[in-house]
Amino acid sequence: MLIALYALIFYARSEDYTLCIDEPQSFVTLAEIQPWLMLIEKFCDDGELQTLVISHHPEVIDYLALSCGNYFSRQDHTPTQVKRVKTENSDSDN
Repeated sequence: MLIALYALIFYARSEDYTLCIDEPQSFVTLAEIQPWLMLIEKFCDDGELQTLVISHHPEVIDYLALSCGNYFSRQDHTPTQVKRVKTENSDSDN
């Protein structure tokens, strides 16, 4: 499965796609997923890739949230609210 995850990011990088991955740590160990997350972050920072990684795992969230995370929430039947993840010390409300 790890080979498939790497193939997805290298293929999507050469195309004009947004890569959406749901719970990638469900298929491999966290030790295996960490270098993959680092590569995704590098490609996104370099403008080579746009990615949506969905995860409930605290280690995945901790790794990506502060640098590029958004928090999506919704109450009952209201529109979804999107807020930038920020540290407790952050003043901005982006």
